Amino acid sequence: MAGSLNSTVSSSLSNELRFGFSRINGLLDIPWTENYFERFGLKGIPNLGKDNDRGFTRFSPIGYSEVGPRNFWPNQNNIDVIHIGDSILKIQGRHFLKAGFEFRREDMYRRAVRFTRGQYAFDGAFSQSPQSRGNTGDGLADMLLGWASAANIGTANGETAVVLNFAAFLQDDWKISNRLTLNLGLRWDSIGQPSFRDTPVSRVEFDSPTQFRIVEPKSTGDCGCEIPRANFAPRIGLAYQATPKTVIRTGYGTFFGQADHISHDGSASFFHQPPDWTEIGLPTDRLRAPAAFVATGFPAGLLPAKELRPNSVGRAAYRRMPTQYSMQWFFDVQRELPLDTLVTLSYIGNGSRHLHIFSNYNQPLTPGPGGIPARRPFPFFSNVTLPQALGDSNYQAFTTKVEKRYSKGFTVLTAYTWSHAIDNVDETYNGNSAGYPNIYDISGNRGSSAYDRRHQLIVSTVYDLPFGKGRRWLNHAGPADWILGGWQVGGIVSSRSGLPFTPAITADITNTGTPNRPDRVGSGALSGSARSIARWFDTSAFSLPAQFTYGNTGRGILYGPPARNLDLKIGKNFYVRERFRIEFRAEMFNFTNTPAFALPDRNVNLPQGGRISAAGEPRDIQLGVKLNF
Repeated sequence: MAGSLNSTVSSSLSNELRFGFSRINGLLDIPWTENYFERFGLKGIPNLGKDNDRGFTRFSPIGYSEVGPRNFWPNQNNIDVIHIGDSILKIQGRHFLKAGFEFRREDMYRRAVRFTRGQYAFDGAFSQSPQSRGNTGDGLADMLLGWASAANIGTANGETAVVLNFAAFLQDDWKISNRLTLNLGLRWDSIGQPSFRDTPVSRVEFDSPTQFRIVEPKSTGDCGCEIPRANFAPRIGLAYQATPKTVIRTGYGTFFGQADHISHDGSASFFHQPPDWTEIGLPTDRLRAPAAFVATGFPAGLLPAKELRPNSVGRAAYRRMPTQYSMQWFFDVQRELPLDTLVTLSYIGNGSRHLHIFSNYNQPLTPGPGGIPARRPFPFFSNVTLPQALGDSNYQAFTTKVEKRYSKGFTVLTAYTWSHAIDNVDETYNGNSAGYPNIYDISGNRGSSAYDRRHQLIVSTVYDLPFGKGRRWLNHAGPADWILGGWQVGGIVSSRSGLPFTPAITADITNTGTPNRPDRVGSGALSGSARSIARWFDTSAFSLPAQFTYGNTGRGILYGPPARNLDLKIGKNFYVRERFRIEFRAEMFNFTNTPAFALPDRNVNLPQGGRISAAGEPRDIQLGVKLNF
């Protein structure tokens, strides 16, 4: 009887959808003006006001186009900034004195409706033949049955955050002599943390593994934090003209910085989290019990949530987080050579401290047997995200730059950099994330940064061909100038060494629910003649660690393919009656069509481990004409 009911309702739903497409077409997606839940017989959708008073549930049959307003829409992100600042300058003898202040208020409104209208997914599991599951089944058939393989519903996510920042500075540019200048400065920064307006936010505080409390702001101005005020950043610089053609420069500065995000995954001490924000996914075994029947809809009473559910994701925070800052220093020597050529040799350094790491505070303390939930420090929760200022990075580089200044229609700039970047932060660069195997030992994650490139060479040039009016040869108007005059060629040649990556394994050997790494028993690096896109590194140099132990493979120990590229430009100017100039440009990116291979699959326990399966953009040619007058 249940099957008959589902089939009947699903047939009705199918007819309604076809009717909807034929009659209102685009209103089934954004923008929409009506609530269609009742019209289509969709049940169990709670009334969440403006977050779901329009549109209807999203239907996602695998292999087919989805039906209904997109999840997460409307997704509103607005930021208002009030910036007030002023500075004064006084010249006294050889001193150029400058002082100033600034105030910056940032108001950020973020609102994503996410799954407030609900979503049903259909993967074909319930229309499969039991005798041939891998070759049968259809997502649209499951949708017509009304048997969902996944069902999601939740409240809107977002907040209204307000951040107040203050700063002041003093600076003295002291011209000690005609050949020596000293720059001295001091800046003070008070970088605020967000408080929240008209938004339910909270954080979790623990008294014991079984006792916790949900702490909310005491007022709209309560950030739940202690803002560091002693952020004084010194700056010093020196420029010395050793000879008429030789200049020496050096400098050092400290710079305090705001978190990457104002509130979400930023520096906040309160968060929009359960129970105020809740998303629920209904379970299924994909064989006998669907996640939901469209006929009966979502169970009643799921939303809005009144209390935390077991295995909820929580957010915790310290009241005081030091402000992240960067130290930068350099030393260079610049020499002018004949033929309008300038050579610069430089050493550049950078060190960043108190970088924010977003760790799972509820990871099991040690690898071991047994279920992960019972071994967590706080068994009621699944993950507990805790921002910590434990990240640091260092960058050292030596650079050589040779510049042939523009003269006689020709210029060229050549720059070579040798550098090394090291950090313990799991930054993501082109998806190159290693994760934290053990959040309780951040030092084990220290290694080459995901963006580290040891060698980089760039040569750029522009050459105006010496033919035509205003140039060395054929310097007159006429047919020869129309054909041969006004041409320009240029290009950029770049060569970069590969990016680092970290070998991994897909199995959870540690039984901690974190990324796992293998044991390193050999180098893993292959020589140039042995490497190929099918086998970029030696996976046999890595083995599975013993059960319930961390692998000894470090982060960023192997490097991917280098990248080489040539961009070419050819242009010509046509002059018409002096007033008008027509510019033609042909630009060819990756002119030689050299593949820029991606990083290899780093999972050493899979057959595709070590294999490269993606590359960058191929040759791209674009033509353009512009009229200047």
